[in-house]
Amino acid sequence: MKIRYFLSLAAALLLAVNAWSKDYAGYVNPMIGTDNHGHVAVGGSVPFGLVMMGPVNMNQGWDYCSGYCTEDDKIIGFSPLHLSGTGCCDLGDIVFMPTTGGVNKWRGREDRPNSGHSSLFRHETETAEPGYYSVMLDRWNIKAEMTATPRVGWQRYTWPKGTKDQRFLIDLHNSIEDRATDCELTWIDDHTVAGHRTSTGWASRHTVYFVAEFSKPIKEWRVFEDDREQPGKSLRSTNAYGEIKFDAAGGDEVVVKLAISGASVEGAMSNLRAEVKAGDTFDGIKAAARQTWNEWLSLVDAEFTCDDDQVIFYTALYHMMLTPWLYCDANGEYAGSDGRVHKNTDFKNYTTWSTWDTYRAYHPLATLILPQMQRDWALSMLAINREQGHMPIWQFVGNETGTMPGISSVPIMADMVLKGYVPEEYQEEAFQALKNTMLREFRELEWMERIGYIPNEEHESVSKTMEYCLDDWSVAQVAKKLGHEEDYKHFLERSKGYKKLFDPVTRFPRSKNSKGEFLTLEGFNPNNQTRDYTEGNAWQYLWLAPHDVDGLIELLGGKEPFVQKLDSLFVADSDLNEEAQLDIAGLVGQYAHGNEPSHHIGYLYNYAGRPDKTQKILREIVYSQYGTGKDGLAGNEDMGQMSAWYLLTAMGFYQVEPCGGKYQFGSPVVAKASFKTQQGKTFTVIAHNNSKENIYIKKVKLNGKPYKKTYIDYADIVKGGTLEFFMGK
Repeated sequence: MKIRYFLSLAAALLLAVNAWSKDYAGYVNPMIGTDNHGHVAVGGSVPFGLVMMGPVNMNQGWDYCSGYCTEDDKIIGFSPLHLSGTGCCDLGDIVFMPTTGGVNKWRGREDRPNSGHSSLFRHETETAEPGYYSVMLDRWNIKAEMTATPRVGWQRYTWPKGTKDQRFLIDLHNSIEDRATDCELTWIDDHTVAGHRTSTGWASRHTVYFVAEFSKPIKEWRVFEDDREQPGKSLRSTNAYGEIKFDAAGGDEVVVKLAISGASVEGAMSNLRAEVKAGDTFDGIKAAARQTWNEWLSLVDAEFTCDDDQVIFYTALYHMMLTPWLYCDANGEYAGSDGRVHKNTDFKNYTTWSTWDTYRAYHPLATLILPQMQRDWALSMLAINREQGHMPIWQFVGNETGTMPGISSVPIMADMVLKGYVPEEYQEEAFQALKNTMLREFRELEWMERIGYIPNEEHESVSKTMEYCLDDWSVAQVAKKLGHEEDYKHFLERSKGYKKLFDPVTRFPRSKNSKGEFLTLEGFNPNNQTRDYTEGNAWQYLWLAPHDVDGLIELLGGKEPFVQKLDSLFVADSDLNEEAQLDIAGLVGQYAHGNEPSHHIGYLYNYAGRPDKTQKILREIVYSQYGTGKDGLAGNEDMGQMSAWYLLTAMGFYQVEPCGGKYQFGSPVVAKASFKTQQGKTFTVIAHNNSKENIYIKKVKLNGKPYKKTYIDYADIVKGGTLEFFMGK
């Protein structure tokens, strides 16, 4: 334990030294992705912190998954919990709203500005930067400011000078599209209130405990059920509201320190005591949050020939570091996936695992630039497996939502095992977790054992088959590493099941019934999304065999036909049928960059001997799908996956295979980029003569020697050194 402590201290000092030399946070624009279905949240936060203290808009719906959309101009209050970039809505628990008098205890209505406890605001009064958010609430002319530590949201509200009626509303009823089922508010003392909110929504049962400490003494504390005041200082109700009135003689500013926990009020209090020290000020915490962001953003030191590229790059790195969240209290307790409170001191527990999105680029990038996080993440996933009996699918705040096909934590865990991030004493447990999950009879997996694919009697059968096949391949690689030869053979054979759905007539994957019969060809159109595909169509799922690209090339008749088919994808008619989901966005032909199943496709030309085509299409994607405006993402950010794709691609490589660390070369955007590896060495990428015109790699050198491969192995990256791309037209 002492050795690990000193290593952590050394790493922290190194981060600090790097951060002092450059204001990386100054390149970040947190508003990128708040429009055009990006679903990005804004607020005060620190890297991987549980708290993002930020606004909740009045409106709800798909474009308000984070609680915020730049098209809105009404705020109902400020919450410490926000999903960022997801396609599902939840959270927004414990809404705080400053007022200048009693207000109606309801959300308000779109057609009635400043109704309920909402307020109009103007985007020109907003400030958003790493670790800080502020806005003017026009209804009362109150300035609202947010910053944070990992588990404590700091709020500062400034009323107009001389305001005599200064109040707060604490709203436990409203949130972001979930339903409160049990809420409690309790007065603790003249500076403190506490309580909890339990709700059901995307997370079937989610409880947030909180303690709120105010900088001014509470003059009046009243509790309400809807608009009906209740006697006493405590209230338990699904429609619970608290109203606080302050003595105006104490000045026009109030600071609120809001600590939260998934385990207990006592846990929230332990977080408050651990992260708030005597003498701490809002401005001091704000400065510390920015410094923390600078330290973490400095993990990748990148240079560009274009300022916009630098903004996109560091905003992407910022977005990536918003998740997963630290989900344990300072006392070691956390809410587990079994509904129980657990306590450990061996690792820090993390939550919010959007694995179907993030196994593709986020985690392969994190194994390069975030080695210090991998152990905790691996042990967090193994804890979830022990608690719920299988590896996580889409798990957050102690809830398994089961969202999306596949068991996509499988390639993530396999990657961490293969790259040496899972401690040796946990490797066999990790393998058994992977194996037992994929052999479990749930989520239609029993069909993979019986017939080798998911039949069309099941919904989204093609997508499920293809995701399970790459999951199986990942298990096989771990089995091979640990010497489980029979398991290796079994899962490797299962990983080829995607071939059973390849239709040689249409040359697309199509569903079969359990008897092995394709559906009729009548009405088949590869552009159409049908019940056989998840957020996609036959064009996009044809390529989802990243674990067996050579096998896919063989199915399509060899390298030349494979290249021709890829060419056709990028020039196909972009029209989609009426049933197509909004997630299928960012179209280049039928390539959909706004949705994850397409993300590896541009790199596939490498496998057919045409890296020039990979380089050309990647530059087209980079400059058409990313920008510096609020609409600068082509689709949902998806917990950092869209950003991670950009970061890897900008540095010139991408892990196509689901695990193991073979990074295919693309067309770098950076002029130079450096990061520290797992072994503490520096790996540097240099792109000589790089520009928007010079998109082709003319030659490559690794550590000064000519390099002929179209990929680089993880093992070579972690040794440190210099990878040089020589670019041209």
